[in-house]
Amino acid sequence: MRFKFSGLSFLGITLWLLFPALEAGAGMKPGRTLENLATLPKPLVITHRGGPLLYPEGTMEAYYQSTDAGTQIIEIDCRTLKDGLVVIMHDRLIERTTNGKGEISELNSAALQHLYIDGEKLAVAQKAHYHIPTLDEVLEAFGNKKVIFIEPKDARSARLIADKLVQYKIKPEWVMVNAFDKNWLQPSEQAGYKTCFNLLHNDKTEIAALKREGYWAIGCDNSATEQYIRDLRAAGFKVFMYVFSRRSDLAPFLTYGIDGYYADDPVYLGPMANYLRTSDPYATQTWYPGMV
Repeated sequence: MRFKFSGLSFLGITLWLLFPALEAGAGMKPGRTLENLATLPKPLVITHRGGPLLYPEGTMEAYYQSTDAGTQIIEIDCRTLKDGLVVIMHDRLIERTTNGKGEISELNSAALQHLYIDGEKLAVAQKAHYHIPTLDEVLEAFGNKKVIFIEPKDARSARLIADKLVQYKIKPEWVMVNAFDKNWLQPSEQAGYKTCFNLLHNDKTEIAALKREGYWAIGCDNSATEQYIRDLRAAGFKVFMYVFSRRSDLAPFLTYGIDGYYADDPVYLGPMANYLRTSDPYATQTWYPGMV
C-alpha cells in the first residue's frame, strides 16, 4: 500500500516520532504514589474530567484508572443539588451523560438515586451504568493522597467546596481550585487554598489587574500568545493551558515554559521527557488521535 503525505502530515509524523511512546502506560508507573503540587515535576499533566478519551468521564472508575496508570492530577467539576449535596458533574443539563433530563441544580439527593451516568453516551465505557460521584466520595478516596484540581460550576458550589476542603482537612499542597468567575474563587482563597483564574479572553486581560487579585495561577486556552504566557510567568503566576487532545496542538506551548496542561487522554499526552519511542506505529498502521 502506498501513501502520499502532505507537508502537514509529514510534520505530524515528525512530531509523533519525537514525542514519547503511546503504548499503553509506557514510561508510566502504575500504582505509584503521586507527589503533591510542591514537588511534582513540570509540566503538570492534569487529567481533564478523568480523561474522557480513555476512561468514563466524571466517574470514580475514571479517577482510579487514571491514577493507577500513573497520571499526575485529577480534575473534577462540581455542581450542587437543591438540598446542598455537591456532586461531580460538568454540564448544567444532565442529558448529555446521564439517563435523566433537566438541570442538575433542580434535583435532590433522593432523585440522584435514580440517576446514573449512561455508558452508551460516553466516548469510552466498560459498562452500561456508572454511579454519579459526590465531592465527599472524591475527597475521601483521594484527599491528601492525589492532587485534585476542582472547578466550581456555580456560586453555591464554590462556597461548599471550600467548606468541604476544610472539613476533610485537605492540605493546600494537594488541591487547587479554579474557575472562570473570580467571585467563585474567593471562598477557597479565604480558606487558604491555591486558586487559578481561568481566562476567557487571554491576551486582553491586564496582568497587573490579575496580580492585584492574588491568584496563584492563571488558566489560558490555546489562543494565548507566547509573549502573554511568558509575561504571566514573569509576573509570578503559574500558567495552565486547557484543553488538549493532540500532541501537535500542545507542542508549541511546551516551549513557552507553561506549568501544566489539561489532557483528555493523559497517556497519549503524558510525561513527555521520561521516555522515548522504541517502535514506529506507522509500521503496523495503528492510528491514534493527532497522528495525522
